[in-house]
Amino acid sequence: MKRVLKIIGLILLIMIIIYCNYFVVEKVIYDNDDPSFFGYHAYIVLSGSMEPTIKIGDIVFAKQEDKIEKDDIIVYKEDGGIITHRVVDVIYTDNNELYITKGDANNSKDALELERQDILGTYHFKIPLVGNIVLFLRTKMGLAFLTLLIIIFIILNIDFQKPKEL
Repeated sequence: MKRVLKIIGLILLIMIIIYCNYFVVEKVIYDNDDPSFFGYHAYIVLSGSMEPTIKIGDIVFAKQEDKIEKDDIIVYKEDGGIITHRVVDVIYTDNNELYITKGDANNSKDALELERQDILGTYHFKIPLVGNIVLFLRTKMGLAFLTLLIIIFIILNIDFQKPKEL
């Protein structure tokens, strides 16, 4: 059992290191504020407007799609914030499509009519509650906790046995 836990811990540590390095490279070297992984962008949900479908603290993954239809869940920018809502209506004009959205938990449609360029992507899947962990790790306390966890993991994996005599 102890060996299995060590392997799982090592795999998690490697995944965290790869994840962090990827996003650091995207941000620092390529100056990309919205990095993607195989075309998928990750966003942390901060409000309950899409409950019960998507809850606060979920991480949603969205990808640019050629076609957006009624009932698709989309991610878009509004007033500097990022919103995840469902398309409830598509208005076709001569040379444009306008999208009307609404949060599943909201009583009324959103006032803003979105154009295609406002949309960051179409929702594909979510990872429940992991966003809460990510938000915590972005704080000073979270970074200290992660550092402590890594130190404890390294200490637990050091073999303190005496060297065998020849």
